[in-house]
Amino acid sequence: MLIDASSVDFPTPIEPSDSKTTVNASHFHDAHRECTDRLDSTASAVNPVSTHADVNGGRATKKPRFSSLEFETEARQLEAAVQHSSFLELPLEILAEILLQTVSPADLLSVARTCKALCAQLLSPGTQFIWKKMRAVVGLPEPGVYHADIADAGGKVVMGVRGVQRFLGREVAYAAFVFDGGLCENCGQYTDKMYASYSVNLRVCSSPICIVQIQAKFQQQYNDSDKWSSERALAWRRIPVVESVAIFPDHSGHWPFEGRMARLSLLNEETQRELEYEPAEVEKPRYNLRSAKDKPEKIKVPRELTKVSMFKLACAMARNCVWMQFCIDLFNWKNLWLRTNEAIKNSNEIRSRQFARAEGWNYADMLNHTSYGRFFKFSLVDRKYIKDEDHIRLRPTIARELHTFQQTRDHKTILKLRQRNLQDIWKYYQKLASQRQKSHSILPPFPVFLELPAVKMLQLPDLSKSKISVKSAVKDQSFMNIMIKDQITRWVEEAKRDLLATLELTGEGNKVHAEWEWDEMAPARRVPHPVLRPNAWWRCKICDSVDSRCAVDKCLDFDGVCRHQCKEKDGKKRKKGMTSRPWSAGNFVKDEQACAVMTTCLERLGVTDQPWDEATIKVHETMWFCRSCDPPLLVHGGNLPGHSHRHEIPMTIELATEEDLDTEPKPTEYGLVHWMIHCKVEVVKKWISKANYGCQHCHNISKSEDSDLAPAALVPTRADNDSPDAERKPSEKENKFDFNGLRCHLKSKHKIHKIRDEDFYCYKPVADFPATMDAMLQEGLQELVDAVLDLMSA
Repeated sequence: MLIDASSVDFPTPIEPSDSKTTVNASHFHDAHRECTDRLDSTASAVNPVSTHADVNGGRATKKPRFSSLEFETEARQLEAAVQHSSFLELPLEILAEILLQTVSPADLLSVARTCKALCAQLLSPGTQFIWKKMRAVVGLPEPGVYHADIADAGGKVVMGVRGVQRFLGREVAYAAFVFDGGLCENCGQYTDKMYASYSVNLRVCSSPICIVQIQAKFQQQYNDSDKWSSERALAWRRIPVVESVAIFPDHSGHWPFEGRMARLSLLNEETQRELEYEPAEVEKPRYNLRSAKDKPEKIKVPRELTKVSMFKLACAMARNCVWMQFCIDLFNWKNLWLRTNEAIKNSNEIRSRQFARAEGWNYADMLNHTSYGRFFKFSLVDRKYIKDEDHIRLRPTIARELHTFQQTRDHKTILKLRQRNLQDIWKYYQKLASQRQKSHSILPPFPVFLELPAVKMLQLPDLSKSKISVKSAVKDQSFMNIMIKDQITRWVEEAKRDLLATLELTGEGNKVHAEWEWDEMAPARRVPHPVLRPNAWWRCKICDSVDSRCAVDKCLDFDGVCRHQCKEKDGKKRKKGMTSRPWSAGNFVKDEQACAVMTTCLERLGVTDQPWDEATIKVHETMWFCRSCDPPLLVHGGNLPGHSHRHEIPMTIELATEEDLDTEPKPTEYGLVHWMIHCKVEVVKKWISKANYGCQHCHNISKSEDSDLAPAALVPTRADNDSPDAERKPSEKENKFDFNGLRCHLKSKHKIHKIRDEDFYCYKPVADFPATMDAMLQEGLQELVDAVLDLMSA
């Protein structure tokens, strides 16, 4: 091509094609530096130079080794394994034949980056023919065929530019420039995609936002370029432009110079250069239309270009012309390469789907869970079309692998269905537990519940396979719900017989009937079963623990025994329905202390043969003095089973009269300690931190030591507490504690490590405690009724 020294231009860029091509993304940097630095740095590591020698020429020092061979890094172990590979000992001719069977120079780059030895061998001048042949296989443009001649004013050729100097004799750098990935110029993320524009080294990722944002760094040249300054026009001839504006959105090829879109930074840099210009300041008159006065001003105008400047400009335009010819051909090759890859992918996918449909297989399962997925992937890497012969050859292998996968999937599905059924059964179990007061039923522990014959049917995989949910199977009035409740009732009756044998009931009315007679008697409300009476208590001899419901009593009634689940040996929680300590009636023994004190309580109240609910209500309405405590301690009737564990048998109790209650501090409500320790709400924290509690033991000791001092003047009495607005004041000998301070006081002074309701009293009622709220509500209702009666009588 002939370049005139006064004007030069490069071929018109290609028009954007109709087919849309996906382009790559990366950070803008010089391709030569990007390719050669990566490979040359790897090659230079073949002969490392010691950096620990003395600067004066002394003996090189050696760093001490702190790690043994068995703790070498994975990279070093891999490098050591590669060094012993026989592949490295192959002659060059055999190695060349192997590498020439690969698909593209990208495969050669991967081999060269495998280890130092292969990198050094493939970078040597003797292997350049391998790179050239692979370049010819894929059809890459030859960098040496592009040229441009520079002629003087008379048309005589004075100089020529031959080939793309960047890649002449550097096949490795050429391959890395075409096939390597890099960083996206906009977001900085690494991408495997090729350059979107080779001429301006533009690389962007697949994100559509990046290609839109990167467009702001480019400027486009239109037909009206004559409006620009001469410096700007000359700059457009010396810089590369994008091969096609199709890489940018919202652009088409309507204008002849549509493809002239260059980097704005490079364009401004070339415009500001003054190598070709020698500016001078001259005066040029300019008239002001608003006034008739001449107003001379100084402006800068370019002089004529010298011969040296024209020659430099011509050389720059010639080099740019060669570079643009090369990049346009390379850009066309890239589009063809990508379109071919897309055509191979679409063809192979269509054939694969047809093959799976013909065999009756699921295409996703065949592609993701058999070796056909790897075959499909490598067919795209090798750029080969899948044929029917390949399907015939792979059919037996795919069938066996699909069969194995389906069996594994079915097994996992069964496990998931079983787990879902177990969760539904657990919800049904909780529903029965919430309705037990309504239905008067007692439930076994959940592991035993799962062993009931009707519940076992709900755990069968066939139930889920038939699309019958547990929720619909156990709905109200269904036969399964009725069957389960009937089996629970039979289990409870068997538990009654087994636990009755552990009780040795004494006292009036306890041996009216022999144990075997209870099996022949219909349940009678006036004659309750012995295990259902308030004086029947047990303890677990396996784990000696209780659930939260029986935490106040520290022992188990019949309902608690049936629901009890022993703690695991290792202290770890197991899945629902699984236990290493199965339930058995032989795991429980009679609680002697609790049974004895409750038997005495029932005999004193005369409610031995009354139903459990009536007797329990009667017990909870009474207060008792524990004479085994010194001095005697006032205890709520519901706290007698738990308090009995502080004493050895026999425990002596005495029923408190109304006169005793008027001279004693009002005791706390039943269950207040359990509420303050186990209830994790903000209102409980408020009452814990409030100094509102007094020690009952200190009060009893001070009362016994100073009998002359009236108890009513020391602490709030029951009569004083009738006025809720009056705040009680402690005596000089007593202190107010917050709840945690009270617990520390009981541990240090009275050696009581587990606080109970009877150990303290409240100066002000805990209004947020549910039992206190109920009592206040009942008291308010009673006052309202009394007021209404008074008005009616008046």
